[in-house]
Amino acid sequence: MDELQAAILYAKLPFLNIWNAVRRQAAHRYRDNGVVSIATDEGHDCSWHLYPTRVQGEPEILRNQLAELGISTGLHYPKLLPEIPSLFQPGFWPNALQIARNHITLPLGPHLTESSVDYISGHFLEMENDQNVTES
Repeated sequence: MDELQAAILYAKLPFLNIWNAVRRQAAHRYRDNGVVSIATDEGHDCSWHLYPTRVQGEPEILRNQLAELGISTGLHYPKLLPEIPSLFQPGFWPNALQIARNHITLPLGPHLTESSVDYISGHFLEMENDQNVTES
């Protein structure tokens, strides 16, 4: 980290607890709206840097549909260690591989309002349901 980055982060440090609390509230609202996270905060004081959720259909289709509505999503860790040929072991880490192929992260940050989370949740669940009906 260079000196400029350190200075900027140092200036933001007083806001960290507030931003973490707001992200926690947004994550709990996603959960209350029915969007299940891969991560869990039960019994832990999680900062909710990301809101990863498992997708039943095709993640890229869902991401594109949400993008058309102005909802940004993320795809974290698209290539896992077990997928690197020198580290691959058949049948090893099956849960990690499945989650990596079937997840997206929804927007999460101190900028989100309750109505934003409701908007995102509603469209995510509707599109997820539409994909499941189409695939059946």
